[in-house]
Amino acid sequence: LHDPEFRRVWDESLIEGLDIYKIDDFNDIGYYSLRCPRPLKNRDFVNQRSWGIFGDDHMIMNHTIDIEEMPVKKDFVRGVSYLTGYVVRRTDAGCSVHYI
Repeated sequence: LHDPEFRRVWDESLIEGLDIYKIDDFNDIGYYSLRCPRPLKNRDFVNQRSWGIFGDDHMIMNHTIDIEEMPVKKDFVRGVSYLTGYVVRRTDAGCSVHYI
């Protein structure tokens, strides 16, 4: 879900997605910008993301951070995520994805 190249396949709102830093095997910092419907301005986010596997559940959590290397870009509103994420759960039919 947070692979910037694969995200282009399924996320029609994506403008740009980047991996900025790899902190360790389960944490990184990424950039994501998206198209918003008119009259809203497009949004962008710089998030610290953490993930792990817990039994059959895979969790991805993130929150917004500020870093000098990624200032707010012209014509974007910097989005804020206090704490959001996904749970991907194995099912008999494949998997289910839950947004939290």
